Amino acid sequence: MKTGPGMSEKVIEIPKAERYDVRFEMRIRDGATLQTQRQASQMVTPIKALPYSEEYKLYNVKGVTRAASVSAVITYDIYTQ
Repeated sequence: MKTGPGMSEKVIEIPKAERYDVRFEMRIRDGATLQTQRQASQMVTPIKALPYSEEYKLYNVKGVTRAASVSAVITYDIYTQ
C-alpha cells in the first residue's frame, strides 16, 4: 500500500513526558467488497529523546494471523515547538 502526495498530514499535540511509546494500527476499507483490512505493527517503539523520526512498518492481519511481509509504512516525526 502506498499513499499519494495528495494525502494531508495530521498534527497531534501530545503532553510533554519523559518517554513515549509509539504504536500504530490502521484499517483499510476495500471498496470492492466493503470489507475492512486491519494493519498492525509487530513492535512498540520506546522514545526517550526528541526530536525523533522513524518509519513504522505495518502488517496485514487476518483473524489472529499477522502477515510476514510489510503491507504499509508510516513515516512519522515527534518534535517540540
